[in-house]
Amino acid sequence: MKTHLLVLVRARFLLFLCAAAFCLAPAPQASAGGLTDIPVLEKPGFAMAGSYGMLQGTSHEIVYDWDFLVGRYKLSELIWDLQDIEMAGALISVQPTDRIAIRAAAWSAVTEGTGRMEDYDWAMAGMDWTDRSISDVSVVSSLTADMNLCWVALHRKQMDVGLVAGYRHIMWEWEDSVREFLYSVEGFRDYYEIGDGSNMIDYRQDFMIPYAGIDISCRFQPFFLRAAAAYSPLVAAEDKDHHIARGLRFKETFFGGDYYGLSLTAGLQEGIFLAAMTLEGQYIPEFTGKLSVTDEATGQTASEEDAAGISHESGTIRLAVGATF
Repeated sequence: MKTHLLVLVRARFLLFLCAAAFCLAPAPQASAGGLTDIPVLEKPGFAMAGSYGMLQGTSHEIVYDWDFLVGRYKLSELIWDLQDIEMAGALISVQPTDRIAIRAAAWSAVTEGTGRMEDYDWAMAGMDWTDRSISDVSVVSSLTADMNLCWVALHRKQMDVGLVAGYRHIMWEWEDSVREFLYSVEGFRDYYEIGDGSNMIDYRQDFMIPYAGIDISCRFQPFFLRAAAAYSPLVAAEDKDHHIARGLRFKETFFGGDYYGLSLTAGLQEGIFLAAMTLEGQYIPEFTGKLSVTDEATGQTASEEDAAGISHESGTIRLAVGATF
């Protein structure tokens, strides 16, 4: 939560700078962009860049149960860290006209990170959590891929406003190494044990996000500033959770979630050289879906609607360097 709030504050500050530049700057050449780091070029052409940065974030996995007295209650919650994740990627942009740019980008983790996972369980409805385990986690694989179309709807000397339509796929996969347990065995949270570092849980999240957005861009040759925002009410997601010691495989599917994205870029475009620093935040609040559990020993599967929850938030700062042709 702190990550996306910080991004929102910085977004407002950069929008203020853009507005001030519109009023005070001499007549520069205009530019617009999408939710990647490459701006719309001043003439039709092609651009490509490499990108490297740092990501921080959190994902939540929740299981619900039902009680006659209290209704739906939280049965289990797993909080997966994305801590100090170094990301590398590539970006390309094809611009057939002055006002239209088609661009694609992809990033992947190149380090495992230094995060942890907290697993909470509730033995009884209406009570505080009764059991907890804490693990170190490593990112096994990841992918953030984005493709979008930007159309410059409003062009002025100091500022452009672009409309953006795109699709983003976010995937994260972790494995844990258990550090400690705190259980309620004969009393409330009365049993503590140090973990041996075993891999107890593997987890993967996928988010599929068609989105629409707006982009405001200012240029003061050779520099440019951009602020872009995106929203989607059509997020689909899937996660897979393998509880190794218990021999259980969980699979959840979700539809109709919300996505909020902000992207702030300051850059330099001189001749064919392009460099940009981007601060990006994305937030997917919790939404619920179908839960399926398979017992590996028996092969039996049980399913229940609206028994699972999922969420994600992350912030990235990255540098892109490339060329335009």
